[in-house]
Amino acid sequence: MNTLQNVYDRLSDKTELAKHEVQLALVDEIENLSNQVQKITTDFDSQIKIFEKEKLALRNIIKGRTQQSIDLLTKIKDAQKMANDLGLKFDDSKYKKILESYYKLTDKIDLLLQ
Repeated sequence: MNTLQNVYDRLSDKTELAKHEVQLALVDEIENLSNQVQKITTDFDSQIKIFEKEKLALRNIIKGRTQQSIDLLTKIKDAQKMANDLGLKFDDSKYKKILESYYKLTDKIDLLLQ
């Protein structure tokens, strides 16, 4: 019976050792993953700061630059009216295409600045 008890005791010791190894491996994995998450958090924070700086620069660039599109649209309408009054056709497709591109871009800017 003593021999059997010794075998059980040794198996129990090995089982306990294996449990500790598993627990240590789990702690190591948790430590590794937490380090990765900390780095990702730092990277995200850094990119947000860069984005906010660029967002402010974009806002500053926009100031005073929207009037040109309004002026262009007004001049196109004036030219169309003059051409009609003279019985001529004014081809505004080139200018409308430029305004269309501008409006699409300003829509994108509005989304970015929200």
